[in-house]
Amino acid sequence: MRFFVFLFLAFAFIKAEDFNEENLTEISQKSWIIDDSLKFQTNNKIAILIPEITVGSYGESVKNGIFAYILSNNLEMDAKVYYCGDENESSLQKALDEINEDGASIIIASVSSKGAKFIDENAVFGKFYYIPTLPKSFGSFGNIIYGGIDYRSQTKTLSKIAKKPIYFISDTNYISEILNEYFADEIKPVKILRSSNFDFTFLKELDKVPQNSGIVLNLAPYNAKIILDNLQNQKLILSTQINFTPEILNYGEITKNLIIANSIDDEIPPTIENFANVFNINLKYDWIAYSSMIGLDYFYNGFINLKHKSIFKNKIKDHALNWPPALFKIENGEFVKF
Repeated sequence: MRFFVFLFLAFAFIKAEDFNEENLTEISQKSWIIDDSLKFQTNNKIAILIPEITVGSYGESVKNGIFAYILSNNLEMDAKVYYCGDENESSLQKALDEINEDGASIIIASVSSKGAKFIDENAVFGKFYYIPTLPKSFGSFGNIIYGGIDYRSQTKTLSKIAKKPIYFISDTNYISEILNEYFADEIKPVKILRSSNFDFTFLKELDKVPQNSGIVLNLAPYNAKIILDNLQNQKLILSTQINFTPEILNYGEITKNLIIANSIDDEIPPTIENFANVFNINLKYDWIAYSSMIGLDYFYNGFINLKHKSIFKNKIKDHALNWPPALFKIENGEFVKF
């Protein structure tokens, strides 16, 4: 039996302009676990579809981002979470049937490419679908919009400053292989060094990389630390959004030659940022939550309340969220524009 955790937030009618630190404490104290939804008396219904076994913490980022956006803008919208477990066709179809029965017109789906394909094949005319976890290269369009980070745009921007000869250092997960492919479309590596455990044998191979070579890191921060510690003689090391994290700021001197692409706008409205903090979201780094907010912002302003103004600089165009990248370096434990 699956247990649903439900969240009703009693502070739904606190006005955004009245928000302050005292209200933040009040908000935390007046939260009761009774329903996994924000319920108002309205026909503006939004469904949040989460195959939690497949997408893990991404699902919580989507849900919490949506709730924070609704509350920070004082919107009267019904938002309900539909957990479907996995992305088997029967699981997804059951959840979509329930969503249709409940009358939701906007569906925010935290899915992988498998789930996106099923939604693409079963989308209902007259409903809007937003997939914050994937870029538009993963599907067709119709009434579906994709909000995933644009890694191709980031790799193009980073490749313009890359040094030759260049080596790619990668782990073996799916995103790393995609990044290897995108970078290789822009600049051909001498070699791609892959590993799943970065053991002593791999580090010996890493020692053979000539000094002053260009380096691309297509791996997560916990692996990047090991590699950066062994690349201190390299003058330019490049990475994408996967390493734009608060953890990497603590790595010290070994990040001095690291340049990272980031597509999250650094001018986040304080009210939204404060409400996001209530849900343990750091919008400076959580692009999944950030994208989810922009998706709902787009639908609300464009189809529900035309007088409501967008609060994000990132725009949706041609069925996808536009993610213009900026380059950052690390100085004194902080990200600064390169």
